[in-house]
Amino acid sequence: MSERIRSTQGQKKIKDEKDLLSKTIQSMENQLAAKMLLCQKLEEKERILIEQRGTLEHEIRIREQHNESLKKKACEFSQLSTDLKLRLERLDVQFNELRENVIKKASTHEADANKIKRLEEEKSSMKRKLDRAKKMEKLENVDQVIQEENRILRESLTCPSCKVRRKNAILEKCHHVFCFECIRQRYDNRRRKCPKKVYSEKFTA
Repeated sequence: MSERIRSTQGQKKIKDEKDLLSKTIQSMENQLAAKMLLCQKLEEKERILIEQRGTLEHEIRIREQHNESLKKKACEFSQLSTDLKLRLERLDVQFNELRENVIKKASTHEADANKIKRLEEEKSSMKRKLDRAKKMEKLENVDQVIQEENRILRESLTCPSCKVRRKNAILEKCHHVFCFECIRQRYDNRRRKCPKKVYSEKFTA
């Protein structure tokens, strides 16, 4: 009887231990499954982070390349600006030299033109004197010579424009002499050229 009781108690103890072991195993399996799920989630998160890191690294490389390109263009524009500045300075020097040459040539041309006009006037004066001398040779007596000289003298004192009034005003630019009335009339009528055909520049009364 006692053996049977001991056997029953032993079986019960074994069953209890088996149940406890089963519960322990089930708990460990549940913990292992939870850890496996956590590992999967961590692996997925790691994969996402790796992808994000790759994307960021790619964007950083693109930005660095863009920055290098901008730096290169900035250097090129700086060099271009320097070259254009030097070119502009050279053009300014050439322009000033050309302007000075033009001014010198214009002054020389004006001086030559005035010289030619003076020579033409001198030529006309000499021709008039020659014509007068030829006329004097044809005159028969002294009275005629005196009369002709008086006529020439009066003509030289008479305004060549109106041929009536006496000369009493001189043009500042060409130094031709006329009467004041003729000059004022031409000035009022805005006719600023010298009345003499040999001189066509504008005058100042």
